[in-house]
Amino acid sequence: MKNADAQLPLNAATVGSIAVIGSHADVAVLSGGGSAQVHPTGGPALTEGYPCQPCWAQVIWDPSSPLQAIQAMAPHATVKFDPGTNAASAASLAASSSVAIVFVSQWASEGMDLPSLNFTDVIHSTPIDQDALVAAVAAANPHTIVVMENGGAQVMPWLGAVSAVLEAWYPGQRGGEAIANILFGAVNPSESSPSRFPRAFLICRIR
Repeated sequence: MKNADAQLPLNAATVGSIAVIGSHADVAVLSGGGSAQVHPTGGPALTEGYPCQPCWAQVIWDPSSPLQAIQAMAPHATVKFDPGTNAASAASLAASSSVAIVFVSQWASEGMDLPSLNFTDVIHSTPIDQDALVAAVAAANPHTIVVMENGGAQVMPWLGAVSAVLEAWYPGQRGGEAIANILFGAVNPSESSPSRFPRAFLICRIR
């Protein structure tokens, strides 16, 4: 989606420290709902109830750790995780790291409408403004990469402040490894996006 000043691929030989932030990236990647949802081998890493009325859907996180996969790709780097539940804490870790990688997520399924096209938090038990999280991290570290786990177009108010954006969609049970392979250039993600991502929306009210 974006790669300013050749931020990607990361060079495992020269990157000294990496902050991995948000979206359960220490243990899992997000699965989409409905027909996109597959019960992973060995069971999910996490399950969370979607706060809808009636609450008919279950959010599943596939057991694949981007944190571990990133550490495996950069064995000589110091790789630390912050859950992203506190923007100040995440920004502090980012400021002390060579690179910050922020994972943002938006769960979606058939039979439901998204609350917005921003990365609003409707998954975690602790409310998180993920857009504000990215903005805080980007302000602390100019080498901020955003990895998005979502099912369709989103608005990205922080786009101009980050150096790279990777669209991972709902990557499946080996998603952590796939993301790390792209971040470090083991795989070239040369493809065309099936969706256009707007910089902003103009909302008109019809009377």
